[in-house]
Amino acid sequence: MRSVSADDVAGYGTSRHRRDLYLGAFLAMVAWLVLCRAALAIWTAERLAHALGGGFYNACLSANGMFPCLALAFATVALDVLLLTAAALVRTLRTDRPLAERLAAPAACAAALGLCAWWAGTRLDPLPDDAMLPLAGERTEYAAGYSADAFAEVAAGMSWEDVLASLGPPLDEGPYDGGYIVRYSRGIESSSYWRRVICYDRKGGTVRRVHTGLFVS
Repeated sequence: MRSVSADDVAGYGTSRHRRDLYLGAFLAMVAWLVLCRAALAIWTAERLAHALGGGFYNACLSANGMFPCLALAFATVALDVLLLTAAALVRTLRTDRPLAERLAAPAACAAALGLCAWWAGTRLDPLPDDAMLPLAGERTEYAAGYSADAFAEVAAGMSWEDVLASLGPPLDEGPYDGGYIVRYSRGIESSSYWRRVICYDRKGGTVRRVHTGLFVS
């Protein structure tokens, strides 16, 4: 297999390259939707959820398989932007302009990417979950004392008392998977919602892990 050269990167951006990228993603989405519709037609949604697991079914097959398609569309656009940026950088570095001028565009791109990475790191929820919102019908109820800033400070090793002092009492709680979980959010009328779940080693113990993200009902 031939390795990718700088000339290949610099040449990205032609209509053929971008057409092949988006066409491949479109065909993959169509094939996935056809497969999901066929599976749902042969087996019921309840049987598929039981056989594959509720988490996999919610993420991949609910809403007729649209969520993986949205994720693929997001990834395709992100890859296209990344390749266009890389091509522009290669072409810029190959010019005969002074070094400072050649490095200005890469530095600006690096700063922009760093800013985006910092912003994504400050979020409680994975960025791709936002792409699912139009189909998820999200309606979240939070505990009375909940705040996003306080929840973001919760980390493994924190005590039960410290969490209660910061967030107040949860909406519900109970034993789960050898430990104890508390929920600071839930879906209104069984709708999709933003998860705010804290897992303890035991009731009154210390935090094991924190779960966030969009739960698709």
